[in-house]
Amino acid sequence: MVAGAEALLLWLGPRADARRLRLFAVACCRRIGALLGCDERWPDCVEAAEAFADGSIGKEELWDRSETGRLKGYVEHGLAWQPEAGTAVQHAGTWSDAQGRPTGSFDTPVLFPTAQALRAAAGAAAALAYHQTDPEYSAVEMCYGGREPSPAYPAAVRDERRAQADLVRELFGNPFRAVACDPAWLSAGGAPALELAWSAYHERRFDLLPVLADALEDAGCIQEALLTHCRSGGAHVRGCWALDALLRAQSPARPEPGAIRQCPPQE
Repeated sequence: MVAGAEALLLWLGPRADARRLRLFAVACCRRIGALLGCDERWPDCVEAAEAFADGSIGKEELWDRSETGRLKGYVEHGLAWQPEAGTAVQHAGTWSDAQGRPTGSFDTPVLFPTAQALRAAAGAAAALAYHQTDPEYSAVEMCYGGREPSPAYPAAVRDERRAQADLVRELFGNPFRAVACDPAWLSAGGAPALELAWSAYHERRFDLLPVLADALEDAGCIQEALLTHCRSGGAHVRGCWALDALLRAQSPARPEPGAIRQCPPQE
């Protein structure tokens, strides 16, 4: 039996840092991006959560952008079309205290516990499953009675949770087999590998990863796990463990890959 995202995140425990937990929640929300179009502020909530995870914005902007979008979405739309989609966004951009309770107070630590990531994942899985199996199923029917969800709904949830488990592996890799990256791989031959890694991460050009693997190999990289992951046909997202490892090697003094966003590719 393949472990789901919930089991994998709980198993990771303290190895699952707040940044990648939030990026996992963001990735779950991006999988339902088409369902968030009923309100233009919801995608901005997701963007804000991702930017905060990578250090591009501070806690005040995270709170302003995510709370404004959520509250206006509730007031103006009542989440009338897809409540689970709104729930996923809410938990991706939430502000939590040490016990995982959502809070707007800036006097508490900035934490994003596993529970919030799991809630975002559950909301996203339910939203996508509702849409795939019964697009006309509305929040009004769910809250006030009416027909039951399609019988295919549980299977659709399971399928999405399997995809979410793949996202966990994409973000965290194998915690027992850390991959050491040599900065020389990124600077060799005019630094094509650095330019490719930078573009893949900051411009979401994940289609460049197979080309990046070739450039790394040409530069002397023999880390099979790294090369295989870059050449894999699976989905890649912001926080990909391979790109994280490479960009940290390029800028070891700045631990978060998003923190080097001002470093342009070398000419």
